[in-house]
Amino acid sequence: MSGLINSAGSRSGVIGTTELDVEEGEWTPTNTNSGSNTLVTGALKAAYIKIGKLVVCNFYLRVIDTTGAGDIPTAGDMGGLPYTANSGVSGADGTWGAGGGVVTYSNGFGTEDTSIQVNSADTTWRFYAGYSQKQLPDNKNAKGTITYYTS
Repeated sequence: MSGLINSAGSRSGVIGTTELDVEEGEWTPTNTNSGSNTLVTGALKAAYIKIGKLVVCNFYLRVIDTTGAGDIPTAGDMGGLPYTANSGVSGADGTWGAGGGVVTYSNGFGTEDTSIQVNSADTTWRFYAGYSQKQLPDNKNAKGTITYYTS
């Protein structure tokens, strides 16, 4: 933290010349899959807070099949994070995600515990159940939180 805060909430002093950057806003999750499924705009709620390089995003979304063909991929990227993630950690098996998160509610993943991986150096993310990448099925909801670092 760059400043000292007194009990009234005002800055009482500055250490150095660096100040902590804090931003809040809304973001729009997107579905970057090539299938026919899209996110329902009316059921889409997403907000974020950025403190320095740390970004915390919350979301609520629902996926629908706009063609009625049932073309719902089993895996694929979601997009729309408000800031590009940092480059993550490089290892023997490639570059790992730059952040992650949890699905706090879903009626589309069954009893599977579902997590989120933020893609390295990108604004995209993926749902996972164990080691398997998942896609939220047609007409199902998900709520969750994503935490990652930006450059």
